[in-house]
Amino acid sequence: MTLASSFKTRRWALTACAVSALLLAGCASMQTQTPEQIVEARANQRWQHLIDGDIEKAYDMLTDSYRRVTPYERYRGRMTNGGWIKAKAISVTCADEVCAVRISLEAKPPLGSRYGGNINTGLDESWVFEEGQWRFKPQL
Repeated sequence: MTLASSFKTRRWALTACAVSALLLAGCASMQTQTPEQIVEARANQRWQHLIDGDIEKAYDMLTDSYRRVTPYERYRGRMTNGGWIKAKAISVTCADEVCAVRISLEAKPPLGSRYGGNINTGLDESWVFEEGQWRFKPQL
């Protein structure tokens, strides 16, 4: 065996090991999430869009049926930041293709802090699995 062919063999073996390691790492990171985990992440993401004032991204997370009856302009007018500071999904319960989500919400009071600081409240949301994706279903 020549020195050049020995280097080629080693390089091929190292490349094969590296590719195998990457494939194994990729498979490990592809663990499937439960519907509860997916919906929790999407609910938190939607609320972060609202807090950040990115109403269009929040609108894109709504069910198709809601978007058909509520144009973006009307939704944007309703969802202009209501003083929201922080929101977090604190519980998610799913059955079939529907999830109930409890949100903990902190907001600034409309009349300022003269009423004792921020308001902490909770609200319930419904999420449905629609066309391969979990979407927020507002109450009409």
